Amino acid sequence: VHQESSLTVLYLFVLVVNTRQYKTHHISTVIMEIILSFLSFMLLFNHLDGTPQFTTCPSSVCLSQPVTYECNSGADTLAWIVLDTNGDRVGSPVAYTVFNNVGDTGSIGGQFITVLTVGGSSLVSNITFTPTLNMNNYTVQCGAVGTLVNCSIVIANIPSAPIPSSITFYSDSLTFPWSPSNSSCLSHYNVNVTSIEYTISTNDTSLSLPVPSTNDTEHSISVVAVDTGGRYMDPVDQRTFVADVPEFVTNIQLNQTDLSIDVSWEEPPALMFLPVLSYIIYPNVTDLNNNITIPAPTTTYNIPDATLGSVYTVGVAASNVLGIDTTDFASATIMIISTAMTEMFSSTISFPAISTSSLTSAGTVSNSVPSATSSTLMSTTIMSPSSSNNVPATGGSNSTVYIGIGAGVALIAIVILILIIVGCMVWRKPWKRDK
Repeated sequence: VHQESSLTVLYLFVLVVNTRQYKTHHISTVIMEIILSFLSFMLLFNHLDGTPQFTTCPSSVCLSQPVTYECNSGADTLAWIVLDTNGDRVGSPVAYTVFNNVGDTGSIGGQFITVLTVGGSSLVSNITFTPTLNMNNYTVQCGAVGTLVNCSIVIANIPSAPIPSSITFYSDSLTFPWSPSNSSCLSHYNVNVTSIEYTISTNDTSLSLPVPSTNDTEHSISVVAVDTGGRYMDPVDQRTFVADVPEFVTNIQLNQTDLSIDVSWEEPPALMFLPVLSYIIYPNVTDLNNNITIPAPTTTYNIPDATLGSVYTVGVAASNVLGIDTTDFASATIMIISTAMTEMFSSTISFPAISTSSLTSAGTVSNSVPSATSSTLMSTTIMSPSSSNNVPATGGSNSTVYIGIGAGVALIAIVILILIIVGCMVWRKPWKRDK
């Protein structure tokens, strides 16, 4: 009964409005319009059996996003009413009759705009509004005289915070991914890098960032999902990392090959967030301006033209996008020696063998021709003299004396032999001349 009386008042209101439009016309015209309006009201009153329904009634709506509800009254009359959370009307209702034109609009409280989209015996109309927080749980009513249906305005919940995944590091950048939000009212994601205090907005589910340029500094990254009203929940987790230069290389080895130095090493053992891009070799750490850079993952290098007799302390440093550790790095020392000396010291040093015959009691000496084998270079073998009349050896001192005597006799014999040869040559020359 309440709904019927309310709609009756609405239609009377429409009647008055239509009548006032002709207040400046001739009195007969006004009377004619009053009769027509009365007949229209009676016609509407005889169509109370319509079955209205919402053809569009969202289960939830997004803040700040215009939304449209559609209603079919099932009759040739249609009315819109909006109730707040206390059940009180918001603004004035809007009513349409069979005499309204398609496209006619109306307003409820300045926030809800209606428009008649289909005329005839079954009117269809839309109501459009932009949801705000205070509209949550409002009720929109639509229907014909005596029959109304409801559709609630439900503001969607705040999106849950995404779950961040592990950070992937590249040579000069990092990628921070996260789980997608299932909210229908998602506007964007905000990625917050706390250590450098800036926020990046994106519609993707991952973000590529440049590597922070500050060494040995802890950085934290988190993400939140923001809805169309700017609302978000606190992040559920964050990813923390420290960007720094690489650790020391390990197991550095130096080896000499001719007059060059072969350098080898192993990559830093500690797991670093940023990959090693190159290695810097210092042929001598006393001159850091003299260095060579080679790309990773190569872990060997040959330093040519080393100076003989010099001592080299070779250093190796690993480098990434942030550079190297300039305070210290791994090194090893080597001295460059002659390759000929290296071969000499590594082989057997010997002399040609000289065999001295036994010294007889008559004082004659027999010398053997010195011989050298292919396996000896400078090895001297001195045989202890032995007597033909079997004089027994008297010990180490007597042997030394005998050796000295034998060597002296041999030397005298060689000198005498040379003199004889020279004398013969001198004697033969005059003899040949006389002949």
